[in-house]
Amino acid sequence: MINTFEAAYRLLNHGETSLETKQPSFRDKLDLFFVDYELVPMIVHENYLSSMQSRSTDSDIENMATAAEFISEGDVLHQQLRTEMDWALLANIGICSSVAPCLLLSGTSEYPGYPQYLSKQGSIVKSKRLLREVKATLGH
Repeated sequence: MINTFEAAYRLLNHGETSLETKQPSFRDKLDLFFVDYELVPMIVHENYLSSMQSRSTDSDIENMATAAEFISEGDVLHQQLRTEMDWALLANIGICSSVAPCLLLSGTSEYPGYPQYLSKQGSIVKSKRLLREVKATLGH
């Protein structure tokens, strides 16, 4: 078993580590998404551009834009999964939000960082809770 950050690291680096000698199959890459289908796409989204730091040709920029479109489409599918409970979309979400962007960029990345969205989300939730308490205390 590998952890969520290791799965994202392998995706961002085309699954190549010093322990592996062959390129992983498409199915292997999709399996990395299923390690944690909620968090892996967030980590990929947070770190996919950092794998392209030293490259900026026209085709690289087009690939970055296409990767962003795939991530966006994955988010739309994820929202549809949540609202309609259509779990058959999960493989498509994995392809769009994690596998396709990493394949397009073919980059190398350092170990991925924690998604900033999650750290900010905790502060937002706390602020909303405090505002509800103040509102309830004031009787409004």
